[in-house]
Amino acid sequence: MKTFYLFRHGQTYYSKNEIPYGTNEHTADILDEARPPIEQIGQFLSTVPIDTAFRSELRRCEQTAHIIESTVQFRFTPTPLCNEFMEDSFEAFYKRMQTLTEMLEKASGDGIAVCTHGAVIAALKKMLLGQEFGAHDLMYYPKTGVVVKVSEGKLLELDFNK
Repeated sequence: MKTFYLFRHGQTYYSKNEIPYGTNEHTADILDEARPPIEQIGQFLSTVPIDTAFRSELRRCEQTAHIIESTVQFRFTPTPLCNEFMEDSFEAFYKRMQTLTEMLEKASGDGIAVCTHGAVIAALKKMLLGQEFGAHDLMYYPKTGVVVKVSEGKLLELDFNK
């Protein structure tokens, strides 16, 4: 039985202030204050069996993965499937999430880590459990610093913002 560990990139100026990224979608950096929760996520992930790890190609996920990789024995593979819902239509995003879900379910090993974005996590939380995902579910994601564990048909949120 696979276990998925899904989490957002570290907090950015935009996620902290809940404002749109606009033209900074691809280039936004994580904040210095985002490091402690990311480091705690890395410490946690170093204690669970992770066989495969993926991340978004966007800078904030690259930075987050780099911090975690300093603590763990695995490396994140960048994939456009994990990129945020940006210019896509909802239908195109939905198809991409179907492809991502299939890829994760077929990934080697039982422990899968994914560093991504809010809308992607919203989709995966539903799709990995075989539930319907609609446009009304796009905001159904945790804050930064939270790991969503999906295993055995259940979700568990682990908050590392302490």
